[in-house]
Amino acid sequence: MLADLRGLEALLWISRKGSFSAAAKQLNTTQPAISMRIRELERKLGVSLIDRSRGKARLTPKGMECVSYADRMVSLSSHLMQSVANLQALEGRVRVGVSESVALSWLSRLVTTANREYPHAVLEIDVDITARLWARLASGDYDIILLPEPIAQAEVMTESLGTLEFAWMASPQLKVPKGTLGPRQLENLPIITVSRESNLAAVIETWFQRGRATPRVVNYCNSLSTVASLTIAGVGISILPPSLFSGAVKAGELVRLDTDPPVQPIRFWAVCPLSEVQPLSRQIARLAQETSSFREV
Repeated sequence: MLADLRGLEALLWISRKGSFSAAAKQLNTTQPAISMRIRELERKLGVSLIDRSRGKARLTPKGMECVSYADRMVSLSSHLMQSVANLQALEGRVRVGVSESVALSWLSRLVTTANREYPHAVLEIDVDITARLWARLASGDYDIILLPEPIAQAEVMTESLGTLEFAWMASPQLKVPKGTLGPRQLENLPIITVSRESNLAAVIETWFQRGRATPRVVNYCNSLSTVASLTIAGVGISILPPSLFSGAVKAGELVRLDTDPPVQPIRFWAVCPLSEVQPLSRQIARLAQETSSFREV
């Protein structure tokens, strides 16, 4: 074969990431291994692909021409594996970014199923807020993300994971008035939610805006579990998924507030970048859809 796929893949990621070390991280290998792949590719092609004279990885004109072929060949290889290969024999790593709502509910079932169906695959999982999941998908740090709507980027493959119900919740210690409550009745209570960049923070802001109200105090933290703990302690009220904290509800530590308007269910998605969808990523997206405990409506 004139140009091996591993060399082309290395060149493709050097062009996207801008360095040998970043390409090595992307391909889960070492910088010397990437250098060796490029040298071998250059030897086979008989041309210089990388200009190393300036201390940075800059593609030569031939290197830039080669990248366009590399992109097509790597993509074609992925499609070939997807269509022809025995998927259970697939190996490699899949870097998965997930929201905490997924992590607290059915993530363990997804990992168990993936380990059974694809024993040669390795899942690397990070839990983060929505905005950072999108940013790291765009930068190539993730192969797939599992997170709530809205879809923040074009050119992605999506699979619906169903909807998760959310509601305003409080500790009985706060003695929140009974009956139907609107934004004006809740704006003077301390609000607890995850990071300002999170999907839930946006949901809360929109909920109050629609009632022409402004919450007096909003406390932010980076963990949904911590939000629930602070709510149980009576620090403030929060929007939480009742199904994930049903134990606290049954124990009388949390009560669900009756609000108008109600908090709308949030749809979750499995998302892969369309230009780089690998066979394993597609299969993990499929398994996520099958193992999700969120309701499909």
